[in-house]
Order: sequence, then structure tokens, then C-alpha cells
Amino acid sequence: MSGYFSNIGTAASSLWDGMRVTMRHFVHKKELNATLQFPRERWPIPERAIGFEESGYNSIRTRLHVDMDDCIGCLQCVRACPVDCIKIETIKAPKGMDLGTTSNGTALRLLVTRFDIDMAECCYCDLCTYPCPEECIFMTGGPNAHKQTLDYEFSVRNRDGLVFQFATASDEQVAELAETVGVPNPRAVREARREAYYREEIAATVEAVDVAKAVVSPSKTATASGAPAKADLSALNAIEDRVTRSLAKKTALGATRAGHSQTEVAQAVKTALEEAGKLTAEVAEVVSQLAQAAGKQPEVGEVAGLGVAATASLAKAVVDKGNGASPPASKIATATAAGVPEVKVDLSVLNGISDRTARAKAKSILNRTMRLGGSIKGAADEIRTTLSGLGKLNSEVEEILAKLER
Repeated sequence: MSGYFSNIGTAASSLWDGMRVTMRHFVHKKELNATLQFPRERWPIPERAIGFEESGYNSIRTRLHVDMDDCIGCLQCVRACPVDCIKIETIKAPKGMDLGTTSNGTALRLLVTRFDIDMAECCYCDLCTYPCPEECIFMTGGPNAHKQTLDYEFSVRNRDGLVFQFATASDEQVAELAETVGVPNPRAVREARREAYYREEIAATVEAVDVAKAVVSPSKTATASGAPAKADLSALNAIEDRVTRSLAKKTALGATRAGHSQTEVAQAVKTALEEAGKLTAEVAEVVSQLAQAAGKQPEVGEVAGLGVAATASLAKAVVDKGNGASPPASKIATATAAGVPEVKVDLSVLNGISDRTARAKAKSILNRTMRLGGSIKGAADEIRTTLSGLGKLNSEVEEILAKLER
């Protein structure tokens, strides 16, 4: 029992301490507020004690910088980096060639053709700066402020902007030295690999678009295995009664799996609904539209469940999944050039429908069609059919749908 009351007292004491601190900060906002008005106000950077005189070393961790005039290409920083964010390429100069000296008097024997640091991968451990024999790589600011000003608050819109390239050798210098030494030009090799990668990406995108078009194209009556193409059952969504709609879809799916054509599927649905006593005039009209869809040859954007935007998304997803990387902008341009444009529509046009039920039904159909990548014309036709079955298709709705199609 004593422990019970002790816990109550501890809880009350903790609550009182917390509320006392809260009220003190609430009353003395300016003195005790910990929030800074960035960037006008900034926290001071604390010193980092490393156990010995640090005047010649880094005391803060900001952004790496490299003085390329002093870099000898020893790769010590690359070996020390635990996250492999430093990339260096060099060409060994032939004997007798003078590449100059560092500020410490060390003769340069290697031409550094590439020195890239990806600060998006850098963990700011500062391990790369200590083994450098020339002290040419360092964190900006602090004791190194005379070398490079402080730069610890930087951001970019694209990840590529965080890859800093410090190599100063010109392409002509690299090509000339590579030819003299008799080795492949590392920059040319790297550029060729990049171009090959993008060519493969573009080829994969075009192939994926072709596959997606083949999947949804109405002209393809059968798949590669010889099975019939999937029928378009979206017209059955206009059936209002849930039981009737469920029976119609179940029958249609069964007939589709059995390999029947869409006309035969419509006939099977009609027969099943007649036997169940569910075939009203409105339902018969919907079933007749299902049969009419068999002779219709819509564009890719009007095929059931997949459309223009869905085809582009499918192609992009196929390529991204295969490569495990974000696609370059050229891939999207290629997909567009291959005939897969993006579909955009202003949904607010339907707000002009005065009847609330008709407006809700129209918006539902349009949202579903656009989400599945269908065409605007297909959505408008489905809205007309549905509202006509409900007796809500009037001149006002026709005018708004005409505006939507424009």
C-alpha cells in the first residue's frame, strides 16, 4: 500500500516539475526560447577537443574541399573513406615529364583526371582529411577558414548538385597524356559508359512501352500464349442494383475466362439475368452497350482498366524496377515520343451540374476513368450512359460534358 501512495506522490511531483518549467518558459519567452530565427540567427559552432593541438587540423565538420594544386593522387583519402563517397582517377606521367610541384615542394607524378566527392553519401566522419600527406583535402571553415570560407549550410534541388567535381585538368591535357602514355582516356571511357547506359535505358523504355501497348491494344485479340484478350466489362458499372451488377460481372468474368468473345459474354450475361428475373429495361440497355463494345476499336487510352497515362506509368515502372535507379529525363521524353502522352483534365468543370446525385455520379466516373488512365471522351460517354439510365441527362449536363471534351 505504501508503494501505491509513493507512486502517486512521484507522479504528482513530476507533473508539478514539468508544468513549472513549461510556465516559466511561457512567461519568459524571449530569454528562454530555444528557437532561432534562421538564417538571421545561428547557433555558434562548438570546439571539438581531439586530445592534442588542433590548430592545423579540422575542428568542425562542414563540407569537404580539395586544393587540386596540392593533390598528388595518392588515394589515401579514398582508402580512408568508410562510405566510398570519394572517386579519384589518375594517369601516371611518363618519366621525365614535369607536372609541377605542390606547395610543399612534392613533385607531381600523377595527373588527377577525376576527383569527385558525393556529399549526399558523406557521413562527415572527417577520416579522409587526416591521412592526406599534403593536407589538400579538408573541411571548410574553422582552422581552415584561410583556405576556404565556412560552407556548412548548403542545399540543392537535385541530388546531382551534391556531387562536387574538383579535378582541374582539361580534356585536352587528359587526352594528350593518355595518348602519350598509351592508356585509354579515362574521361572518354567514362563518357562512353554513360552514353551506353542511357542508350540501354531508352531501349528498355521503348520496349516496355511496346509491351504495354500490346497488352492494352484492342487490335490484339489474343495473347502470345493464344488465350483470348480480356473483355471490357466497365460498362457493367452502370448497373445501379448491387446484386444485379454482381451477378452480371460474375457471369461476364466466367464467360471471359472460358474464352468467349465480348458479344458472347454479353449474351451470357443477358441470359443469366433473365433466369434470375433481374433483366429490367435499364439493365438490358447496359448489357447491349457491353455487346456494342465488341465492335468498337477505341484508342489505347479507352481500353478497360489501362489507358494512355497507365501505359506510360507501366513502361516507366518496368524500366525502374529492372535497373533499380531513377530514370533520366530522356526516358520520359522517349515514352512521350513513342505515343504515350500525359492526360490532364480539370475536374472542376463538373461543378456546374446542379443536380447533386448527377454531379456525384459524374465525378465518380471521371475520377475512376482518369485514375485508370482512360480518355476524357470515354469518361464523358460513360457519364452520358449512366445519367441517361437514371433519367438525369438533360441539356445542362450535355453542355457541361461538351465543355469537358473540349
